Amino acid sequence: MAADDSEVTPCAGATVPTELPLPNPGKTRTRTKIGKWWLATLLVLIAVAVFIGYQLCYPSDKIQGPIYQGKTARQWFAEAEATPGTRFLNSESYRAFVAMEGDAVPFLIATFHKNRKSRLEYWYGGLFRYLPNRVADFLPLPHSTGFYVNRKLTTLHLLGVIGMEQRFKCLNGVPWSSKISITNALPVFQAALTDSHSKLKLFAAQDCRGLGFLASPLVPELIAIAATPKHPGCVQAVQTLGIIGPAASNAVPVLIQIVANPQHTDRLYAAQALGSISAADPAAAFALAASLDDSDTEYRQVALRALAANGVTPSELLPRLRALRQDTNEWFYTYASLALWNHDRQNPELFQAVACTLPTNACGLVSTLADLGPRAAPFVPALQRKLSDTNVSVFVRRALRQITNAPMTPY
Repeated sequence: MAADDSEVTPCAGATVPTELPLPNPGKTRTRTKIGKWWLATLLVLIAVAVFIGYQLCYPSDKIQGPIYQGKTARQWFAEAEATPGTRFLNSESYRAFVAMEGDAVPFLIATFHKNRKSRLEYWYGGLFRYLPNRVADFLPLPHSTGFYVNRKLTTLHLLGVIGMEQRFKCLNGVPWSSKISITNALPVFQAALTDSHSKLKLFAAQDCRGLGFLASPLVPELIAIAATPKHPGCVQAVQTLGIIGPAASNAVPVLIQIVANPQHTDRLYAAQALGSISAADPAAAFALAASLDDSDTEYRQVALRALAANGVTPSELLPRLRALRQDTNEWFYTYASLALWNHDRQNPELFQAVACTLPTNACGLVSTLADLGPRAAPFVPALQRKLSDTNVSVFVRRALRQITNAPMTPY
């Protein structure tokens, strides 16, 4: 009898295969969708985290500063940052900060303190390296440490420009255009002078020169730099101490050490500084007198001018100064005469020897008389006659204010 096709009976001893479950197509598609969703979510979370970190590291500049010719101080700062140093003095950004003067000081102070790399920025920079290119393309590159140092250098330079403007206005008796003084920025210079970055110290010491006597609270920091011969900012610190003047009298011992060392590269600047400071410390006169027999002619000239600007000539130096008056070099003759006049101010011959050289040696001699201050009062008529000379009239007016002891205040 034929077997029924609908019933299949296995042979004896045969093994019936177990039915395997077929994969569920629906579940596979669900898992694939879930995997893609988690990947997209992860990328979004990374982007959000980076964006938040970026906003913390690079907050929008809330302080825009004063406005000049339709631009904020922030915009002028960006232009100054992009202007090479050799062209800055002739740039619009330079004139803008001169015009804004003290009004720009709070903005620059805030800019200086904000320019530092925080931990969040280090985190942002580390995370940025591992981001996919598609995400990184939408974000700015992390800022390097050098970026912030350069911004600080620009800030210091602009503060120095404002300080020079206010100092010259003080010397010329011209009111400031702002009641905000550059002295508010002294903590900024102090922080830069004590910073571990040598370049920042160098430029801070250099830009302090613009402030002049207004930078007198910074004398201890400048002395510390000047006392380190191999420091890159040594010469700038020595020059700044000289520009500060008598208020930097604490620097005299350090400056004496420099001029006593023939191998020191900053001897000329140290001698000039002693001449400006020595009115407050007679010990500087003896240090300068020891330089009158130096083998370097240029250094002897600088030392003699500084000695003449001291205002007090010790009796022990009179024979040497009288011998210098016999020198054919007009420089030695003039400044030796002035140094002798400091000792004997009733001597008409010495007075005429100095006054008669004003027409030919105006700039240097006018500055020296200004350093003498009220002690140079007998030369006021001779200086007033030089006011008509447009080449030196600015220097003469400053000298007259210092000699007549006119108040050097902005208001």
